[in-house]
Amino acid sequence: MVNDKPKIGDTSKFSSKEASEILGISRRSLINYVNDNRIKFHISRINGRKYFKGIDIKMFWESTI
Repeated sequence: MVNDKPKIGDTSKFSSKEASEILGISRRSLINYVNDNRIKFHISRINGRKYFKGIDIKMFWESTI
């Protein structure tokens, strides 16, 4: 986990790969946190894929500190 708060926009959208890189964790860890309902994800109406909003990534980072 990164030590500094992520400097990202609240409404920005990130794939699971990008979100895990921002947080400094593996994609498997991110999936585990999603399954434990510790981080919220959204589903794109266009392609049906999961994405994470910047505000959710920031809230998760703050909850783990």
